[in-house]
Amino acid sequence: MRSGRPLRPCPAIQTDAQALRRLKGYTGRVLRDIERQMDKVAEGPLKVRLQDLVALVNRLLAQKPKDRKTLYSLHEPAVDCISKGKAQKRHEFGTKVTVATTTEGGFVVGMRALRGMGRHQEPQTAA
Repeated sequence: MRSGRPLRPCPAIQTDAQALRRLKGYTGRVLRDIERQMDKVAEGPLKVRLQDLVALVNRLLAQKPKDRKTLYSLHEPAVDCISKGKAQKRHEFGTKVTVATTTEGGFVVGMRALRGMGRHQEPQTAA
């Protein structure tokens, strides 16, 4: 028998937005703790590396879902989302690359990474 109360979702079930908000909260707390303790780190390559990572995490926390320069990976910041258009794999993450080979032997004569070419854009040609 059902009472007159409205049905509520189970509190253990989270939406994606709630989980993302919680992760951003944890990340922000850790980031602020690292920033507070940054002056204790001696000058040198470690401090430069930490400052670079702090800048990346700040960028990650400030980005919106539809931003043009979305950061997908902290360890590989140059990664783009590549739309494939296939049913099983709609998106892949990486960098598009063009490879020029000879027609006879298949020797590689040139390569080029196309940065920012994630969403089926045509490469910019020099006029």
